[in-house]
Amino acid sequence: MSRMLSIISKKIIKPFTPNPSTHRWHKLSILDQCLTHFYMPFVFFYPKNQVYDIPNGPKQLSNLLSNSLSKTLSYYYPWAGSLKDNATIECDDHGAEFLEVQINSPMDKVVDSNVKDLTFPQGVPWANGVDRALIVAQLSHFYCGGIALSVCLSHKIGDGSSANCFLRDWAALTRSSNTNPSPYFIEDSIIPSPIGPLVSPVVGSDIDKCVQKRFIFSSTKLSALKSSIGVQNVTSNEAVNTLVYKSSATIVNSGSFKLSQLVQFFDLREIISPPLPPNSIDFGFGKPIRASFAKGPRNKFIILMRTYDGGIEAFVNLNEQEMFVFEHDKQFLEFARPINGDLCSEEEQHYT
Repeated sequence: MSRMLSIISKKIIKPFTPNPSTHRWHKLSILDQCLTHFYMPFVFFYPKNQVYDIPNGPKQLSNLLSNSLSKTLSYYYPWAGSLKDNATIECDDHGAEFLEVQINSPMDKVVDSNVKDLTFPQGVPWANGVDRALIVAQLSHFYCGGIALSVCLSHKIGDGSSANCFLRDWAALTRSSNTNPSPYFIEDSIIPSPIGPLVSPVVGSDIDKCVQKRFIFSSTKLSALKSSIGVQNVTSNEAVNTLVYKSSATIVNSGSFKLSQLVQFFDLREIISPPLPPNSIDFGFGKPIRASFAKGPRNKFIILMRTYDGGIEAFVNLNEQEMFVFEHDKQFLEFARPINGDLCSEEEQHYT
């Protein structure tokens, strides 16, 4: 696979405006200290026709994205800093890593194949980071003319919602320099640590032992699924998680009933009193034709993402034997449609 990729450039992007001394230290809450320092990996794919709408096309992209990333880091200054210990980020303008690479394959041969992770900085997705910048981004050029933009963000600084805000503001600053992002950092003011820095956990990975497949739940199928559950006010996420968990747990336990558990992450902002603001992707060349995640981080790991038409896309990670049975489960396929790499599918052209 390494022959498929050649590195064009590597650079460190510093914040456009130096961080003031009053914001030198960023204290992590006890929840952040309990998390391993892994990187959340997002990737967005854009076809040739969208890229060539930009003045000077691909030649301008690297400078355009580098400059806007620099401006974004001035607002999201903790992500431009350095992890000093498990309780403290030094906002020292260390900067973010930005790589530009050439992938010697057309985009449609990569986006849903086992070489998709070439679009990410190698060794970074889901990794326990210790010696890399807190943000590592990669611009990938395919020989068909399309591109992929991937970003790996440290979970120590923020969660998926925070990452979404960062990506939204980076995109806005790429389109227009008149944007003024306003991220809100509460640090450890809500849930402080009662003792000194906790020992940072290190979570092992079994990425090499699993495969990732995508499944679409259309808005119509979601409604049917929620009705079939027989519980009032069940959410779409709850309904999909229930079905995926039931189908995968049955496979893993060979059809028998054994003790197992579902661990579901959720956003605390809306249930804290008073609620926290949600800010505690068009880059100027249109919405991506596909948005995705790196494979992993573990076997039996599920990621859900909303589609443009109100449906849900599920990224399911299982080992090969389990996946073969899972993707042929009749009850599951009554509501879910497997995606096999068709980039031209109308249903998945745009994501919210």
